[in-house]
Amino acid sequence: MNVHKKLLTSCAFVAGIIASGATAQSNLQNTMPQQPTGTSTQQQPTSTSGGQQAAGSITEPSAPGAAANQARDKMFLRKATEGGMTEIQFSQVAQQKATSEDVKKFADRMVRDHTTLMQKMEPFAEQYGVTAPKTLNKEHLAELDKLNALSGDDFEKEYISAMVMAHHKDLKEFEFEQRATDNNDLKANLDEATKVVARHTGHIDILAKAHSVPTPSM
Repeated sequence: MNVHKKLLTSCAFVAGIIASGATAQSNLQNTMPQQPTGTSTQQQPTSTSGGQQAAGSITEPSAPGAAANQARDKMFLRKATEGGMTEIQFSQVAQQKATSEDVKKFADRMVRDHTTLMQKMEPFAEQYGVTAPKTLNKEHLAELDKLNALSGDDFEKEYISAMVMAHHKDLKEFEFEQRATDNNDLKANLDEATKVVARHTGHIDILAKAHSVPTPSM
């Protein structure tokens, strides 16, 4: 959020009036000093300027923090959108290629849950000007190609490994953002979303152990 400060500067110039002794000049002389504008305009900008400086001293420290919070929220939403899209596409491949029932069930759950999470996150993405990418990034496209080229046990191990890494990373990011954001609506949404990601992480760790796939040391 950009904060624009207006600096008000006022300069008052008072010219001396030379009295000629005539009655008309005396009346004119009495009229001009009585203008409160000279005194008022001199004092009013000083008061206004002082007030604005006081306001500036209050808002200045919070402005960078607010901008940083907004930038962090936006970055999180972009990564969450990309991550959700990636996990859905990987899991759609697993729905077709997995041979183990437990892996198939996990893939089904990933497609269902992450589709729901993305739908609930969409209003916030729109609010922050985040649009879903048209395609996966190069790293994820390379992994998708690798999954498509594998089959059987090799495919399942690669898919599980990808899901392990993705969900441990996701969980840390979701937990941090849920604590850090000052957007109360987003915080409430992430409260439930983080629980979903935590359940996924626990589930994939169990699946990894069953299929002899290493998991990160916690």
